[in-house]
Amino acid sequence: RRRSQPYMQYLTGFIGPLTGAMLAALITLLPAVVGNSAAGACELIAIKSADLKPYQEVLRGVKAASTCNVRELKVSGDDVAEQALSLKPDAIVAIGTLAFKKIRSITSLLVIHVMVMPSEADYSRDRNISGVSMDIPPERYLAEAAALFPSAKRIGIVYDPRFPGAYVAEAER
Repeated sequence: RRRSQPYMQYLTGFIGPLTGAMLAALITLLPAVVGNSAAGACELIAIKSADLKPYQEVLRGVKAASTCNVRELKVSGDDVAEQALSLKPDAIVAIGTLAFKKIRSITSLLVIHVMVMPSEADYSRDRNISGVSMDIPPERYLAEAAALFPSAKRIGIVYDPRFPGAYVAEAER
């Protein structure tokens, strides 16, 4: 079915065009993945880390992109995973790092994450977890920092030395 794409403005406004397109593709294909092809036949639980504008905009985009019934669940306490599972969804979308931390232990459902810190998104390589990274390419990060502080002689990246990986190596080039 052909649909307009106003949802893309929500998904790309805060997370970038490529990331927004990948998330839209994941959400749009969800009914086929869970085996419910009829519109509204699948249940999707969206969990936001906080009531922040970027998270609200992503949730709006998820609702617009999905043919599933999307219900919102707020992070409140440590029993978010149990609450989500009790609603018997077909999949869960975690919006933000805290939401993802609370539900990443779920292994019986598809878990999609967005706006999660890269170090947390890499935490689990389980087959039921997918999502889009919040990585900002080092060249873009450094270019934006240089534009914000044009008289700065040095610009650095703060990172955890336990997890420097390819990002710091790329920034050093």
